[in-house]
Amino acid sequence: MGPTGCIKAIRLCVLTASRAGVDPREALAVAEVDPALLEDPTARVPHDTVARAWTRIPELARDPAFGLHAAELLIGQLFDVVDFVTDQCATVREVIGCVLRYQRLIHDAVDVRLTVDGARARISQRFAGAAAPPQLSSFIVGLWVLRARALTGLPFAPYQVTFAHPAPADLGEYDRLLAVPLGFDADENAVLFDASFLDTPTLRSDPALGAVLRRHADELLARLPAEPSARSALERHLIEALGRGVPDVAAAARALGMSARTLQRRLGDEGESYKSVLDEARRKLAVAHMRERGRTVSEVAFLLGFSEVSAFSRAFRRWTGHSPAAYRRSG
Repeated sequence: MGPTGCIKAIRLCVLTASRAGVDPREALAVAEVDPALLEDPTARVPHDTVARAWTRIPELARDPAFGLHAAELLIGQLFDVVDFVTDQCATVREVIGCVLRYQRLIHDAVDVRLTVDGARARISQRFAGAAAPPQLSSFIVGLWVLRARALTGLPFAPYQVTFAHPAPADLGEYDRLLAVPLGFDADENAVLFDASFLDTPTLRSDPALGAVLRRHADELLARLPAEPSARSALERHLIEALGRGVPDVAAAARALGMSARTLQRRLGDEGESYKSVLDEARRKLAVAHMRERGRTVSEVAFLLGFSEVSAFSRAFRRWTGHSPAAYRRSG
């Protein structure tokens, strides 16, 4: 099963559209979502469904700043368990720590990271292995900024907010709601700010209530399927892509929704490299293809991106201990 998100992401999308005058039934129809799903707050839907909703419903609402308006709608409201947990955190640092810990409850393909470099901090977000609609990215990043202001009561002013999507034609709502320097067509969605802000206290926190809510969130987290690894996501992509040529690391990373540097870092954390995963994907495909009697060795070599049959034969012998011909005879 591919990445999934909580149904509440679609519920918020429908709610935001309704504030713009869109009939919720029409919004769900254009997103191809069964209305019955909204009745179960714990339901999870495929990422493609979330992406379709956050693409088609904003278009239906004819709101170029739909994502920011969705973020504005949530200020002062607690929408899901992660909101309830973070609302009881004592500092901004603790808030971000809970966001990182419980992000999978909202969407299990979102990669959120906090990086501190001297006096500057950066919280960034990507959809690993999945494409993100611009309105959904605008919502996530916009919510970070607006929620930071609401939680602390301070005029949080980041150095810059960046978005991976192109700049919209009209930046009026971005300037009104965020009022910070903006960057578009960036490597990732991110908020860059003064690291000292991490230790800013929030306006309210109840340690006892927070502990209860975190235990509940931990229980929900434990029920989710194991988090897919970068290695498995890359291998799946390569197996699908090899018949069309061998993608380089940059192309594969783009297909997975991240930068080449992020992909290589995550693979390194798992003790893998792009080369090792490519080699394994080729091995699996080679064995599968060689079991197909209708394919010649030359065809298999071509499908796996080898320029010469001899290079494929050497690799196949390394993988299996047999030449392609001997392997086929033994099978």
